[in-house]
Amino acid sequence: MYLYTMLHFLLIKEVLKMTSVLRLPSYIFRLPTSIFRLPSSVFRLPASVFRHFRYPHETAVVYKILKYPVMNIKLILALITLSLFFVATSAQVLIPFHLVNGYILIDAEVNHVKGKFIFDTGTPLNFMINNNLVPLDKDAFVVRGAAGSGQVLDVYRSDIASIKIIQANLEFKNLQNVTHTNFSFLQDSIASDILGTFGYGIMKDYVVTIDYDRQFIKMDSDLKERPDLNKITAFHFINEGNYPEVTFTAANGRKIQAYFDTGSQGVMKYSKSLFSELSAENLLEVYSTGFLYGYAKPGFQTYSIRNLSYNSVVFDLKHLSYTPGEENKTSLGYSFLKDYISVWDFKNKVISLYKDKLSVNKKIARPAQDKKKFK
Repeated sequence: MYLYTMLHFLLIKEVLKMTSVLRLPSYIFRLPTSIFRLPSSVFRLPASVFRHFRYPHETAVVYKILKYPVMNIKLILALITLSLFFVATSAQVLIPFHLVNGYILIDAEVNHVKGKFIFDTGTPLNFMINNNLVPLDKDAFVVRGAAGSGQVLDVYRSDIASIKIIQANLEFKNLQNVTHTNFSFLQDSIASDILGTFGYGIMKDYVVTIDYDRQFIKMDSDLKERPDLNKITAFHFINEGNYPEVTFTAANGRKIQAYFDTGSQGVMKYSKSLFSELSAENLLEVYSTGFLYGYAKPGFQTYSIRNLSYNSVVFDLKHLSYTPGEENKTSLGYSFLKDYISVWDFKNKVISLYKDKLSVNKKIARPAQDKKKFK
């Protein structure tokens, strides 16, 4: 109870201080006192918080940050301040983006260095800064880990004076203990001005709409139906965390596990034995393109898994690359999501897919009972 009271006091003090820090009018912080009645469960983090991390270092980063009580308070205050910012402007936050090689890039600025964040639901933290582009001290070492593609990552934490999401006119100031690492490999492979990642930690408490066609992200405080769009289906996932998992059913009854991830182009991560089984069952179609998003890659192949059903709707998972691994799951990234307007509701564990009513492409997803019409 003492800790709860002290946090209550610190939170109010921090919010009042942030009134000027965030350059917002003071009326935004005239909030009902009930918003500060936080249940004690807020401070009891379940073991599931350490699941579903893409890189080994991410688990260690979260663990080390949560180990220290003083840092706990700072982190909680920072998270709540970010949440209050979005609540205060919650009529709607609209963020335009660029598409580069299937990755969503957001114009931003960190400590007066301009560049782009990768919008990545697979990153569990709010921000992970690229210290190869943004000069940051490396006094506070956190952990050494590795990226999924093999690069060694030394992770540090530093205070950040300012993070701006430029085209959305958002600014966060005086953020404490923000993690950062050397993302030079992302600069080499995606864009030279990558600032880091904009992650699940910010998105998880909001309803996020991603429209690849119009190239914008919308963040709302609650879920609203879209009568202006054709609803294809709603995926209900049961797991917690930044990788929403779903199960498709193939025509022969085989279950195909998949998860949503905006930081992926679309990858099958299957063991060699499972890959061979799917091939033998004629579930895979192979395309030898020699190209990937405009880059020549001699011998490169992509794969499609056809006629997978979910909730009586049939989907084709197209243009997937293959990476050997024991995960035995497919990431539903750009190659899948680009054909839809997707609405991500992490609180209620639902991702809904919509199509524009003007769309006449019925082959992407269709009712299972109508399958014969498309043969």
